[in-house]
Amino acid sequence: MNVHSMWDRIVNIYANILIRLSFGTIRPAVAGSRIVYQSILFYENQEISSNSAFIFVNSEPLIDFAAPTLSKVIPIGGIGAKEPQPLDEKWEIILSKRRENVLISFGSSALSVNLPMPVKMSIIETAKSLPHVTFISKYEKDDDFTKDIASKVLGF
Repeated sequence: MNVHSMWDRIVNIYANILIRLSFGTIRPAVAGSRIVYQSILFYENQEISSNSAFIFVNSEPLIDFAAPTLSKVIPIGGIGAKEPQPLDEKWEIILSKRRENVLISFGSSALSVNLPMPVKMSIIETAKSLPHVTFISKYEKDDDFTKDIASKVLGF
């Protein structure tokens, strides 16, 4: 639960007032130019979408954020994706060793070095319990965990 203190709430109100004062004069100018632009060149977006049979959006529903949508909205994510390149020999050998492969990724913000030891150990135990699966993960540092624990448990 994200509970803010009274000081956090005061700072939020102050920041909100500053943003409205800073950018409040820009909004009427943008709105005015939008009206001129749309009246000369295009219909309102709402009018176009309400009269359309289908609306195609460049979105991939399996990796996008969940959001309410209509049945006439059709995701066509990846339509501009390039053809995949063949893997180099090193990765072809690694991925063909076992019949299943799992990539463990925590993104660019979370470092696996900073994971608590019980979490690291549970990943190692999971990898050990699934010998038919190749696990691929990035570990940012060559430390005691990789030298002693992981290499001994997994047999590297």
